[in-house]
Amino acid sequence: MPAAAAPAAIACRKHRRVRQLDTLSILTTLYTMSTSKRGRTTRARLLDSARRLLEVRGPHRVGMDEIARESAVTRQAAYLHFKTKRGLLLALVEHIDNSRDVFDRVETIWKSADALSALAVAARVAAHTNAEVCRIGLALDAARRWDPDFEAAWQDRMQMRLARYSRLAKWLQREKSLGPGWSVRQAASFLWTATSISTYELLVHDMGFSARRYEALLLTTLQATLQAPLSDLAMQPTARVGPSRSGSR
Repeated sequence: MPAAAAPAAIACRKHRRVRQLDTLSILTTLYTMSTSKRGRTTRARLLDSARRLLEVRGPHRVGMDEIARESAVTRQAAYLHFKTKRGLLLALVEHIDNSRDVFDRVETIWKSADALSALAVAARVAAHTNAEVCRIGLALDAARRWDPDFEAAWQDRMQMRLARYSRLAKWLQREKSLGPGWSVRQAASFLWTATSISTYELLVHDMGFSARRYEALLLTTLQATLQAPLSDLAMQPTARVGPSRSGSR
């Protein structure tokens, strides 16, 4: 090869190698995206199957093997995404929230013009949320009773609800819409209890209230009760005020 042609040949080989590397990089990226998408799809399928089974049978009668079969994946694939049933349950709580845009719904409360309007929005959000998640909420509430770690995570979420209602109670108090005798702590505890899944279950499932009647009753009860005077005798302070039973998130 003439000396003058050597640099051109070297440059050509380098160009081909760069093109090969670029092609390999593109193929690797596409494969990663494909497998990542399949992984997300499998994970979502497992969580959706877990929810269906838990709503029907409760947490004690549903195992990882059955969830895998329901999702049409192998047992190994299920454990690849969730090392334990506890991990699946924790992920399921987050999955349910994300699928319902729960945080966007809560934000509508704080966009209200005043505290009483915010109270009405909070009642509507709670009513719709409870109707959507009652069965799975009760199943998850049962699960926390035999798993201390899941209990701790569940209580964290219940404390988030309590903090939300504390914020609302402070707003009511600031605008003097809270009845005489009510403290922020007491008002928040009442809101937390009145909007809980347990209360929804008793009224709708046990007493036969329609969803519309439940929502109307909830709004009327919250407005009437929190604006009415509360004597010191009516609500004595207790050693522990906070989540102990199931509630909507």
